[in-house]
Amino acid sequence: DSIHTLNLTINESDSVTTLTSDCDSYTWDGVAYTTSGAYTNTYTNVDGCDSIHTLNLTITTSPSTSIILGNTQVNYLSTETYNVAQNIGSTFNWQLNGGGIIVAGQNTNSIQVQWGNNSGNYDLYVIETDSNGCIGDTVSINISITSVSSIENLILSKNKKLITITNVLGKSTEPKLNAPLFYIFDDGTVEKKIIIE
Repeated sequence: DSIHTLNLTINESDSVTTLTSDCDSYTWDGVAYTTSGAYTNTYTNVDGCDSIHTLNLTITTSPSTSIILGNTQVNYLSTETYNVAQNIGSTFNWQLNGGGIIVAGQNTNSIQVQWGNNSGNYDLYVIETDSNGCIGDTVSINISITSVSSIENLILSKNKKLITITNVLGKSTEPKLNAPLFYIFDDGTVEKKIIIE
């Protein structure tokens, strides 16, 4: 008699599924994917069997921020509005490299800048982040500040009422001599005035 004994071990293949999302592209095993979809790679597991890995990928396009609109030639101590197109759910991080301060609208698509009294060229930047957390390219505009030839006279119209008076830092104040002040009216206009003694 010839007796043959077979000691048999059956190893099993395995599979793994991963869900992920990214902005614009995602690199997996050295391959850049720019389109949402299900992608599969086959490897060999520790038992020498197939190990099938599936990537369920969602690609979101980063926001494309519009150009900044607003006055690029401004006078000393003026207050100007700058804006980009609104995208629902986006936040907007505005930065100024000098020359003034952002007094209203940070994180929105429209801000107000109160310019100082230093002549020169300054850059205003905005970076948009959409509701998926994707960050757009930095958009900028160059603004030139020049002095005014004379201080405007404050003329109170019968059709508008004074709401408050602020200093150059945007803080409410009482009328003062020899200091630039901003008179803010209920119709949205802002007038600057210096009373010199």
